[in-house]
Amino acid sequence: MRQRVYPVALVALLLLAPALPAGSQELRGRITGVVTDNTGAVLPGASVTIAGPALIQPQTAVTAADGTYRYPALPPGLYTVTFELAGFQTLKREEIRLGLNQTLGVDAQLQLSSLQETVTITGESPTVDIKSTTVGTNFTKELLQDIPNARDVWAAMAQAPGFQMTAYDVGGSHTGTQTGYQTYGVGDQNKTLLEGINVTEGTGGNAGYFDFGSFEEFQLGGSGNMGEQSGLGAFLNLTIKSGGDTFGAQVYYDIVGDKTLSNNVPDAFRTPGGVDSRGFKAPTIVDLATGQRLGLSRGNPITKQYDFNVNAGGPIKKGKLWFFLSYRDNNQYKTILGLPGEVAQSQLLNKTAKVTYQLTKSNQVIGFYNVRSKFQPLRDLSLAIPVSAANWQDSKNRPQKIEWTSTLSSRAFLDLQASHWGNYFPLYPTQTKSTSVEGVPVGRIDLDTSQQSGASDYYHNRTTLKPQFSGALSYFVDRFAGSHNFKIGAEVYRVRRNFLLAGRCRAKSTSTTRRTRAPTIRRRPISTLRMGGASHVASQSTPAFGSIATRSVGPRTASRPSRRRTSSRCRRPKRLSSI
Repeated sequence: MRQRVYPVALVALLLLAPALPAGSQELRGRITGVVTDNTGAVLPGASVTIAGPALIQPQTAVTAADGTYRYPALPPGLYTVTFELAGFQTLKREEIRLGLNQTLGVDAQLQLSSLQETVTITGESPTVDIKSTTVGTNFTKELLQDIPNARDVWAAMAQAPGFQMTAYDVGGSHTGTQTGYQTYGVGDQNKTLLEGINVTEGTGGNAGYFDFGSFEEFQLGGSGNMGEQSGLGAFLNLTIKSGGDTFGAQVYYDIVGDKTLSNNVPDAFRTPGGVDSRGFKAPTIVDLATGQRLGLSRGNPITKQYDFNVNAGGPIKKGKLWFFLSYRDNNQYKTILGLPGEVAQSQLLNKTAKVTYQLTKSNQVIGFYNVRSKFQPLRDLSLAIPVSAANWQDSKNRPQKIEWTSTLSSRAFLDLQASHWGNYFPLYPTQTKSTSVEGVPVGRIDLDTSQQSGASDYYHNRTTLKPQFSGALSYFVDRFAGSHNFKIGAEVYRVRRNFLLAGRCRAKSTSTTRRTRAPTIRRRPISTLRMGGASHVASQSTPAFGSIATRSVGPRTASRPSRRRTSSRCRRPKRLSSI
């Protein structure tokens, strides 16, 4: 099945607000200020130079007639700002931390001097952005290293204002599982930008997992987000390191195994149905072979987990061309309580490359490529879903872009970006690990117990492609009773989805009518036109994922389970094929 979304988004923005952060600069921040003398009089013509590890080349601006200066687009990082004017002391402001979408005011007061003197001020970096309306949190790379939590964005969300998580990662318990969340009561309409690339799946999900060690910074917006976020949900904005004029590398490794895991199960829980002194009851575990109820024998199901993360960056040509490379392998093995001998694996791989080229002092080109993969040979394995009904997953996700930025003047900034996002998500039978269904038995779901047997009801091979283009021009005006940022821009993307799936056929039973899903191909077209954040669905029907599962519906009996016999007349093709 193929789904197409024709010009999915066409957004024209014109923002007028006192120094409102411009959305075209979602990967950048701004520094503005006023230069005065010791009497408070403004100083036009002063030279203001900004430098830092995040800049390939230092930038210089000159204060206007009212003593103001501005840098409309700077990458996040630490900066030093130097103020110079003939007849005055040179002033340096060091260790100024600029974050994503922040506007910082850095003012300077220069003292008269007959000698060539330099005054350096350290540790007075402004930390509050009084211009922003966003309610959220910025996580810098230093903060991410210092926070004692799991190395994923969902663990960081739990510490951001306005975010309510449905669960928490404890010792890697959510590796390979994206934690659900709400933002001020809204659980959908979320948007995620990775290096400015829209990697949102559906109406609020993420199709991949992230390289935690590659983050320069990421921002979580709960409300009051910029114009590119057309919905009510959260806004996740992530930017990747760029390298630098000096070579640097980082290696991270952790490992957890049987020898480093404790087994602190209370004695009360080792007995089936046991209750401890606080009223907590042991979970119900049933031996599938004997039907006997068992007590809890261990608390943490993880048997082994490691996280290997290495990255490096530096100059290809100093002051002109930088590179950054990163690799992460996060691999976990865990047992399923009540399924002795079965080990479920979740392996998350990330490969990242980024190149930054300074064309001229005001023009820059950025190239970015990332491939993210997830391998789960026994996805969904549980007490109710045995190995035969589990899914074999080896999915991949590829965001990539080419971006051109131009600082036209101290008032104007232009950003153009062409990018592509591809998501390849197969769920195959564990018996064949491919689109073939040879030898795969018809599946069965008991609606009384939710117990599955045979095959899964969710096999598919789904491909989502999202080519996209965005551009925006921001212009700063300091008239009309205040300071304002005007911004006009467009975001255009097209979503195409290809599905390999199956329809339904009927089966007969000796006791009651039952419905069997068999691997026949059906088309279910969906076409959506979206403009300005609104969507109109022309035609849509939910596909019947799962090619060979049987749903049995029979009389419910409290005293004994019903005996059901099903004879299927469905013909199964030798191989499923894409449409």
